Formats: sequence, structure tokens, C-alpha cells
Amino acid sequence: MEARVLEVQKLESLGVLAGGIAHASTTARGVLGNAGLALLELPPEAPARARIVQIETAARRAADLAREMLAYSGKGTSHRQRAGSDGTWCAR
Repeated sequence: MEARVLEVQKLESLGVLAGGIAHASTTARGVLGNAGLALLELPPEAPARARIVQIETAARRAADLAREMLAYSGKGTSHRQRAGSDGTWCAR
């Protein structure tokens, strides 16, 4: 019984943390949109393009992490599924 209570407390704590991260995820979506617009405006040879692509990648990872944490804590839905018998996971 005590182990179950500890598990519930851990999930609740993770949910609170994930909620905060989800708020940051909203900001990440704004960053993604602005980075995409910047890439549309920059010529292909612009030195800043590589940095903006890195920004897009980091923002996408942050949003994915928040989504997975919410799913794990039971406050969201997961977009992942078990891939194989080796226990690895992959995005759908």
C-alpha cells in the first residue's frame, strides 16, 4: 500500500512538472513558427540558416518532451507505441 502511495505521489509531482513544461511548450510552438518564417525569408546561403534550424530542432524536442511527460503522468495522450520485442519505442 505504501509503495502505491509513493507511486501516486511521484506521478502527481511529474504531472505538476509536466504542466509547467507544457506551458513552455506553448512558447516553443511560437518559436517554431517564427523560426519557420525566418527560414522562408533568408536566402539559402545565409549563415544564420544553420542556427535557425538548430533552434527549430531544440524547440521541437522540448515540445515532444513536454507531451511525453504529460502522457506519462496521465495528463495527456502519448503519440508513441512500442516498436518491437526488444522494448524500444518509436514515434507514430
